[in-house]
Amino acid sequence: MKSSYYLRNNVSLAIGVIHTALAMGRTISMAELSLLLPFLFDDKIVEILNDKNKVVTVSNIITMNKIALANFNDRYLSLLPLVYQSLSILLDVDAVSISEGEIIDKNIHLFDDMVAKSDSQLLKDICKASEKLLCIIDRKQLSELYKALKVEL
Repeated sequence: MKSSYYLRNNVSLAIGVIHTALAMGRTISMAELSLLLPFLFDDKIVEILNDKNKVVTVSNIITMNKIALANFNDRYLSLLPLVYQSLSILLDVDAVSISEGEIIDKNIHLFDDMVAKSDSQLLKDICKASEKLLCIIDRKQLSELYKALKVEL
């Protein structure tokens, strides 16, 4: 299966992930966002993250999805343009700023209505899953995750 299968050419989904992180009262680095999107754009992983009956850790997400994550580097690279497109929109409307690779909230509430009123169940599911994934990923683990997932830049 081609890695483009996993690419959802929809900038609003990436903006939803950024919105979720910033609405949680935290910043998100570009490196962290780039690493999270391949997880969050996989329907099976989103379903696992949103299952209230499962205790989820980063290591068991990786273990339970070895086949889906086998081509993680391809998925990572194919989603980088989406990261830049979503950040470009957010910068253009002055919703965020970027300092030393960190995405910082300036006026992200501009997108509150977009996320809240969206008829997109996919957007709602990804936002909900991103909140859980952001809670379980420790920033100290970020470089280890890049290594474990064999991301080649």
